[in-house]
Amino acid sequence: DAPADPELPQATRPEWYFLFLFELRGYFTGDTEFIATVIIPVAILLFLLALPFLDAMLPEAASRWMRYAVVFGGLAAWSGLTGLSMWRDHNDPHVQAEASAAHALALRADELADAQAIPPTGAAALLQNDALTQGPKLYKQYCVSCHPYTTDQFEITGSDEPSAPDLGGFATRNWIAGFLDPERIVSAAYFGNTEHAEGEMASFVKDEMDLEAASLDDVLAALVAEADLPQHHADAEAAAAGRELIAGEAGCTDCHKFHDDGDIGVAPDLTGYGSRQWLLGFLNNPEHDRFYGEYNDRMPGYDPELPTAPMNQQELDMLADWLRGQWYRPTAIEVDDQTAASPAEKPADESSDEPTDKSAKSDDDSSSKADDESTDTSGEES
Repeated sequence: DAPADPELPQATRPEWYFLFLFELRGYFTGDTEFIATVIIPVAILLFLLALPFLDAMLPEAASRWMRYAVVFGGLAAWSGLTGLSMWRDHNDPHVQAEASAAHALALRADELADAQAIPPTGAAALLQNDALTQGPKLYKQYCVSCHPYTTDQFEITGSDEPSAPDLGGFATRNWIAGFLDPERIVSAAYFGNTEHAEGEMASFVKDEMDLEAASLDDVLAALVAEADLPQHHADAEAAAAGRELIAGEAGCTDCHKFHDDGDIGVAPDLTGYGSRQWLLGFLNNPEHDRFYGEYNDRMPGYDPELPTAPMNQQELDMLADWLRGQWYRPTAIEVDDQTAASPAEKPADESSDEPTDKSAKSDDDSSSKADDESTDTSGEES
């Protein structure tokens, strides 16, 4: 079983030998519940205590039939109620989903315990500090009201009419490609339900962007390299060519800053887009000039230093890591661009005078990764 934690999914069922009482309790609800939990058990107990006296008082034949009735009748009642409870749970999708989630948590706890050992605070801390476990929970709590999340591995939906981009596969090649596709960028999965559907980015992609397929692939490679997602490594030669296109022919730096080209304050900075540092900075303050500034469309800030911050830094870190697919796995797993990537070592801190990852540790990643971080040509909340 998974470590006990009221914040995580639990299969709320008693052990099999108490399922009969759980089933019986279901027939008495509200003010009558005490009948199943008190009256019937006490009546049965009193009857069992009286059995020796009844056995002595009754004729031998009646006593024999009473013994059979008690043993086989009791066994039939216990078996029937237990079987009904199991059958009902087997045909209840909600219960099956709870059981599957609890089983997955138990397996995850085993993986983490094998890798990290159980901390002094207990086994529950393994899951409480795990991006794979906590990320979906935090996303449902703070993000899904606007942003759906759809991948092969996860499907998290809120309202029937999402008002912001689908963040499934965030910063992967396929996800970024949607922002450079004239049809996809104005779909509900991207800018379709935002103020940016009629904005400059959508207009540029639909009417002005004129790149050959090979050049577009290079631009995507450069942006994927900026994000430095685990298991999503861009071809170095294509990324280098893409960087030149972004700063030149593609026209991206007319609005976006990209390393030494372009200016901050018009559209999101593409330098390191999708990297851990970039994403944490964005989540802290999307209205910063490096991101959307005055063009921010309803995206709230989650800076943990604010008095009204809904998340602390650890929770923000886990949410960012989960969005990037960066969590512990016992073995390297190949994933495609539609699926959240496997975790690897955390990316190095990028030097910047813009908002930074407040949780970055100075002794981690002392050597910066070669500016392989990617940018959302999006312009909507990451």
